[in-house]
Amino acid sequence: RFIPLDLASFDSVREFHKQYIREVGPKLDVLILNAGVLLHKRSITVDGCDTVMQVNHIAQFLLAQLFEPQLKQAQAKDGFVPRVVVLASSLSWDPDAFDFGELVRARSSAEREHFQQRPFSQFVNYANTKFANVVFVQELCRRWADTQTKLAVFAVNPGTVTTEVHRDIPFAGWVLDVVKKTGVTRIMFKSTMEGAWTSLHCATTEDVHLSGEYFCNCRVAPMNPAARDVAAGARLWVETENILK
Repeated sequence: RFIPLDLASFDSVREFHKQYIREVGPKLDVLILNAGVLLHKRSITVDGCDTVMQVNHIAQFLLAQLFEPQLKQAQAKDGFVPRVVVLASSLSWDPDAFDFGELVRARSSAEREHFQQRPFSQFVNYANTKFANVVFVQELCRRWADTQTKLAVFAVNPGTVTTEVHRDIPFAGWVLDVVKKTGVTRIMFKSTMEGAWTSLHCATTEDVHLSGEYFCNCRVAPMNPAARDVAAGARLWVETENILK
């Protein structure tokens, strides 16, 4: 079943949740937060947030919050533990800490103009959001453990996959086409099906005691140690909630 969703609009995210309940029902077994964007220049959404930050982190945080009641409703189903799977990236290893200067919501034209002038680097920007994904997983896991909520959450690094995530970067598509013609893509990249394996593993595994862990190639892998910072996780949670008010 297809339900339209635009992560660059908080209204769209909220409407998606309402439509899911109307058309599908009050339960959800697995929420896979897979969408992501990589842009070569600063873009600001209708909500006043950096587009990459909103799509990759804030809107996905909102989806997880909205669907938590539906995940809880599915808890007793055949002993299966409902869960959230969050797609991160190997670039989540790049930051030493989350840049909270990027987690802002410009609510006036002056604030938008000021934010638009903020220095921007596409891969630094993207890595910051992917780091946020892993920090979010850690904080969500802690919060569910503290409240004895029997849900699981996993972070996933899908690997280097032949998707269109680079389509906004000048010449990236052309370079990828050239590489494909050389026949070495099978060595350098995973197919989209292979890229989905770890997400599917986390969506179906019975090893829910590994909730909060970072997976790559269908097994637990080391995560950026900075992502385990409890204070940073709590701050990311609170400031993301404030963005959504």
